[in-house]
Amino acid sequence: MMGEAEVGTSTMSIPVTGLLRGIVEQPHQREAFREMLASWPQADRDADELEALTHDDVDVELVVAPVPFTRPALEIPEFVDESGRVIEYGSRWAGGSPPEDAYSRVSHPERFAPMLPAVDALVDYLVTWYDVEVDRSVDESDARVLQLRPTIGAPITLTMTAESVAIEAGALFREIAPTCTCDACDETAETVAVQVEETVLAIAAGGFREVFPIGERRWLHTRIHISDGTGRASGGEPDPSLPAQRLDDAADLLARLPDGWWPAWSLRSASA
Repeated sequence: MMGEAEVGTSTMSIPVTGLLRGIVEQPHQREAFREMLASWPQADRDADELEALTHDDVDVELVVAPVPFTRPALEIPEFVDESGRVIEYGSRWAGGSPPEDAYSRVSHPERFAPMLPAVDALVDYLVTWYDVEVDRSVDESDARVLQLRPTIGAPITLTMTAESVAIEAGALFREIAPTCTCDACDETAETVAVQVEETVLAIAAGGFREVFPIGERRWLHTRIHISDGTGRASGGEPDPSLPAQRLDDAADLLARLPDGWWPAWSLRSASA
């Protein structure tokens, strides 16, 4: 039971009233309804397979540089609200719940810009310790694009603006930092820098997994395994804008990886 009665399975459901109204008022859609309902058991099976991947034990040897990355100090300017009071981003709600309107409000998206020098420092660190080349360019929207091309392992593309860093890696992985810019989430330049570091360093070290396709719905599972033993996993439909050929090529590529784990980037030799 939700706000109103729903019927469904463990992964899919629909309000009963709306379902019955649609069947009665739109008889020409009944076959489409039946086809939709018939797909739900497969959705459960696909979800179970995805869940099993999420809880797989991680047994991967990471290749980390002998010197850890040190983030440079971020120069954080002060931002003020309409009353002229300084906004303490990152601790605005003091552990409590944000006001409802904060979820639809984005104030000072430029507050994330101080993380850009930290991302540049991270790329310099990777070039110093790993065998990787970097192509730098600017796209049509004036965003900076850094393409990291390792001799072995998953390539990474970083698209950087004053408000976010988009990360593309491997075959199908896509992530954006900050994940959400709304005032309720209260993200900061520092939390964005940490997210980018964790993701990129894990990929370089060999803590990156992509499994595709999963089940008949052809879902994607990705996992980021961090050197401290923690990590995160996600799954679902790949980017719907990707063409079918790109998805087929990704499936062929990932099938050649051991359980979907990308190899670590090669460390540069001591004499390099």
